[in-house]
Amino acid sequence: MQLDDTFRAGETIPSNALIATNFVEANRHHNQFPVEPICHFRSWGLFKSTGEYIAPYEGAYWNIVP
Repeated sequence: MQLDDTFRAGETIPSNALIATNFVEANRHHNQFPVEPICHFRSWGLFKSTGEYIAPYEGAYWNIVP
């Protein structure tokens, strides 16, 4: 298992990653990204990526990939 604590803005977030983030920090809503909410309140929560996408801002993600 690989464990990373951050992504930089513009980096690719892979499919099937667990991501803890607050999409409001990027003035976005989670439904604007290929993610499935696992547990969230408004824009903050734990999400599983269902496809690759570009990190909208720096320092917002924890990625756990098998």
